[in-house]
Parts: sequence; C-alpha cells; structure tokens
Amino acid sequence: MVFTAELKKARAADSPASTTVDLPIGPYRMLDILDKLRLHEQETIIWEITDYHLFEELEPLLDKTGAFFELNALAWRLMELDEAQSTAFAGLLAMEDAKGPIPLPRLIDLAYSTQSCHVLGDAPSGSQPDRTRASEKGVFVKQSRDHPGGYVSRHGDLTEAYKNLDLTPRKPEYVIRASIKYDPVAGPDVDLSQVICIDLPASEEQVRYMDVQMTGDWLGTYLYSIDSVIPQITDHILCVDSIPDLNPLAHKVAALDPAMVPAYKALLEAAGCRDYAGAERLIDTLDQYSFYPHFVSPADVAKEELLIITAEDNAQTLLPYLNLHEYGEALIQKSGGVLTSYGLIERIDGHPIQSPRQEQPEGGMNFG
Repeated sequence: MVFTAELKKARAADSPASTTVDLPIGPYRMLDILDKLRLHEQETIIWEITDYHLFEELEPLLDKTGAFFELNALAWRLMELDEAQSTAFAGLLAMEDAKGPIPLPRLIDLAYSTQSCHVLGDAPSGSQPDRTRASEKGVFVKQSRDHPGGYVSRHGDLTEAYKNLDLTPRKPEYVIRASIKYDPVAGPDVDLSQVICIDLPASEEQVRYMDVQMTGDWLGTYLYSIDSVIPQITDHILCVDSIPDLNPLAHKVAALDPAMVPAYKALLEAAGCRDYAGAERLIDTLDQYSFYPHFVSPADVAKEELLIITAEDNAQTLLPYLNLHEYGEALIQKSGGVLTSYGLIERIDGHPIQSPRQEQPEGGMNFG
C-alpha cells in the first residue's frame, strides 16, 4: 500500500457516513466506497491521508484539494515503481522546486516520467538537506525507506500521462480478480515483476487449468492483490490455493441483480460472515430481508419513525428535544435489524440477524 486515507462525502462532511481505505484500490473497491458513502452523480469525496506508507516526501507537496480518483491513480503508479524508478520520481519532485502543493495531475505525470531520468550511484551520506540541488539539470536524492537514493538527472520531456487516463468508476466484467506474483524463493529464473490475473467466475475447464497450475507453474506465487464485489469475503483470502474455491460463490454473485449487491454486502456485514461457504448460504436467503440504504445513523431511523407516527409539523417541533440517537438504537433493536456501513438491514420476520449457520428465514426481500 502507498497511502491510508479517511473519506467522507463533500456535501455532507458532518455525516457519519465515512470509511478508511488503503490505497491503491481496484474498481470494485472504488464502487464499494461509493456504496458506503451513498455517493451520487456530481457529488465528490473529501479525503485526508492519515498515513504515508511510501514516499513520505509527498506529504508537504500533495494538493489535498485534488480529486480522490486522481489520488488513487497516483497511488497505483507509485506502487508499480521499482527502486531506481522511485529514486527518479523523488528526483523529479525535487526538480519541481515547489513552494507549495503540487496538483495531482502534475504528480501523476511525474510518476509516469521516470524513464526520462538517469539515476547514478548513491546520494552522498550525510548530504543536507534531504534533497540538495547539485546543478541545473540534476539533484542528489538522499536514501529513504523507498529507494537507495542517488544522483538524478533529467534527459527528456515529461510524459503527459494524466490526460490519457480514464478515472471514471466502472463495474468490471469479473466478479473477483485475484492477482498473483512470484516470490523470490520460487527460483532464479522467475520474473518477479510478472502479475498473473485470475478472474472469477470461471468455467469448469478454467478451474481444472487452475488446479493444474497450482501444483505446477504457479508454485512459489503469492496473492499480490484481490479486487472483488464482495470485499467482506475476499479480504480474508490469504493464499493462492483458495482462489478456485471461490468460484461457486462468484457464479451466484454474477447472477445477482446489481441493485441487490449493496443489500448482500450489508447482510454479510450484519451476519459477521467472513467465509465463502457461509456467504453462499446467505445469498440464497437474501430475499428474506428488508434493506434501507438511506439510513446512515440511528438518528435517521428515529427521524423517519417520528414522521410516520406524527404530523410533519409536530415532528419538527419534537426533534430538538429528543435523544434521536438512543431512540433510533431502540427502534433498530426492536426490529432485530443491524445498521451496517451500507444501510439498515432487517429480517422480514422480525427475528435478529444471526450467523450463516443459524439463518433459515422465510419470506421475501423488501427495499425501503
């Protein structure tokens, strides 16, 4: 990971709807954030970086008013850089000689322009400050935890990469994409930079091919990243061997009405489900629940109840004198529901939501 960031919806900065994410993230994780923040068209995300895992030198230079999608694109590029390229990027940052924040589009162009630099040797030990200009065309970059440092000179034009990037969030064709890479212990002849993508759902023939590869060419690989419509489950997958086992669940999720996906994610969260076998059982019972994605806090539940049981004028008069949070919590407890990061979900029969092994509800799905 490159950054850890806290996110909120710009038009409702005081809303409890928020989430924390490690960047970069894939397409489905991005869509998951939009679900959690209840983000609609033309609405934007407020972000704040809480931890710089790489490139700490960016902290005083990052334009914090930039778009979140741009920040994620920058994180993706930075994670792809090797040590020499990271040194070159640090050198390009120094050559900017910025007196204030650098716009994210400019940073993205710099991150894609490392091929325009020569990197020579190590920076002199003890050089002060951390980046010391040596000439008009180059800088010394001090060693950091991200790169060995060295003398960086630029010999070509910057790549204008940003203008060609499509940052619009889109639903991928896959349900789950697992990316694996070779570990150095796999042998001297493996390509450590190679990324092998495994997409699910897969056909029976493709699964048989995976099983063969697991004991053959893919020996010595590790799970590099995973992007999934159901991160509650796939975030807990740690080994490559488990990937084919997700295929039956991936087929069921692929057949799910897209409008039902947030409800399914809410049910997984409410039931505390983290294994794919339990997730399969829950998806078969999804039509037995009511889901209310517009509820963000217990106070929202309380306000809606007041509007139902009293006239609107009376409700507005009562609101300032009530503990809406406690009232909402009591209503949620009475209904047996759970307020998740996606909204409120309840069993239609009014019973409490239980673990997948306990769930055997009867009824039909309702949306609030």
